[in-house]
Amino acid sequence: KALWNKMHSNAKYNLMMDKCKLIAFDMNTKKCQAVHKFRTACGGYGTCWRETLRIYNKDRRWIGRQENEMKTEWRALHRIQCFLLVLDAKDDAENKKQLDICIKIKRSDIDTSPLNIDYLKVPAKPKCPQDPWCPCSSAYMNWYYKKGHKNRCWSNIKTYSCPGCPKGNRRRR
Repeated sequence: KALWNKMHSNAKYNLMMDKCKLIAFDMNTKKCQAVHKFRTACGGYGTCWRETLRIYNKDRRWIGRQENEMKTEWRALHRIQCFLLVLDAKDDAENKKQLDICIKIKRSDIDTSPLNIDYLKVPAKPKCPQDPWCPCSSAYMNWYYKKGHKNRCWSNIKTYSCPGCPKGNRRRR
């Protein structure tokens, strides 16, 4: 009877150990896939950010040229308005005086500041946050495998490669 109980107990223990290994492997695999997807998405974000910056710079140059042309037109309109005042003058002396005023207008005399566009500073590319709970990390392993009854699984976890782990940091699971 004692031999049967011992064999039954060992078989039960081995079944629980196999179940524990399977759960640990599935849990690590799912977590590893999630970390890998997160890092892959972040890598794609960097490409997107660079492309957006390239388009912004191209558009910024084009808009800057448009802004300069608009300021040139603004100054031309200001001069035209001045010359129209010459036509409105009642006598020749007043015409000559207004004409002299219009001729003496310099580029710096015409305020184009209302046409200035504020090109805000482009923010720096944000750093992609890293998941600290990657299955390769000691924190993950200690949290899930070193508490309570789970420590029985620690030394029996299968070794596998996690694509979410940095190369050289792939550990025994």
